[in-house]
Amino acid sequence: MKSPKDEIIPSSSTYDVNGVVEEEIKLTVPTKIIFKQIKDDPHLIKKVVNGWYKRQELTIYFDTSDRYLLKQRLALRLRKGESDSYILGLKGFGSTENGVAKRLEWEQRLTNPPNNFYSGLHYSDIVPGLVKDRLDGLIVNIDRTSDFSFLPLLESDIKRETCLLDLGGGTRVEIALDWGVVRANGRNVEIGEIEVEKISGSSEVIELFARDIAKRYSLKLSEHSKFSLGLSLY
Repeated sequence: MKSPKDEIIPSSSTYDVNGVVEEEIKLTVPTKIIFKQIKDDPHLIKKVVNGWYKRQELTIYFDTSDRYLLKQRLALRLRKGESDSYILGLKGFGSTENGVAKRLEWEQRLTNPPNNFYSGLHYSDIVPGLVKDRLDGLIVNIDRTSDFSFLPLLESDIKRETCLLDLGGGTRVEIALDWGVVRANGRNVEIGEIEVEKISGSSEVIELFARDIAKRYSLKLSEHSKFSLGLSLY
């Protein structure tokens, strides 16, 4: 079953060049108690490659005033991690089928982020990189100058714990435990979820692994991204 908000990859092949296909499964988590149970799960502990890593992530999603990126089924986001690290990402809406989300993604580190996210992301201040290359194509298509800003659309503020797991046979995933809030249009929604993202190996093995976790902890597959939840607040 496909989510109507997540079923279209960017239509122009211009945006497919050098894009990475992100593949992940999201599980909706009703209570943070489950996170501790997951971390203490002996089935997972023996698969751990490295320890759990905690961080706070603030992510702002941007668009033009006339929502041009949204119309092109694209999401532009700036994510602030620890130590003032900033990752700029451009993501296609992709597809979600049976809980498995696949979407094109371009990312680059932003070395000169704005002092205030909420004032917008000035196009001419974005340094060269994969995201800037994709945006350059968009700017040409919509006949804009270099003197405009992408405006804040919505945000997520998440406490995240991640760990790399080895599922065997060359298959590895990053599992992320997320709890926080998505804000947009003066409203907010709390979110708790587990993300299982493919790093390497078999997609089938990863899907079976995620479904096993869902079954043992009575979790539901999620068809919606944080971005689509934010849009629902409009």
